[in-house]
Amino acid sequence: EGTGPDRTGSQPAFLSKMIAQFSYLLADMAATHFETRRHSDDTRIDESSTLLSEPFEGTWLSPQLVAQKLGISYESFRKRFVKRLGESPAHFQKRRRIEHACSAIYQNALTFQQLADQLGFCDVFHFSKAFRQITGEPPSVYRKRALGEGPNTNSHKE
Repeated sequence: EGTGPDRTGSQPAFLSKMIAQFSYLLADMAATHFETRRHSDDTRIDESSTLLSEPFEGTWLSPQLVAQKLGISYESFRKRFVKRLGESPAHFQKRRRIEHACSAIYQNALTFQQLADQLGFCDVFHFSKAFRQITGEPPSVYRKRALGEGPNTNSHKE
């Protein structure tokens, strides 16, 4: 009943109904695919921010390597990352590394050279430069403030 040609042998009504149902199904599938893809992109970016925030197996992954791990081109990854988080993957990672440094400096546990090594900077100069770019002050001034020391105290040197 209603699934084949009518009693007069005519099929146009049946075909129209089937085409309409098929069109609805295709539209529904397309909408579901779009939502799944958008959710998948959001999940990828969330995963990438985790990979960029912490050392992975003892080393900090470059944004290019994170994009490769996610199976997308770096340029596509960078654009999606900026759209979702408002900053480039490289700046995000630099900021997170300096946040780790601030925490370690506050705890007064490591030298600046040790921090530079631990955070994946090639040397203490580059660490200090990145620190100043993110915080607005050199790590030595930050350490003095964090430890409540006066401006003339030289107990911690870069």
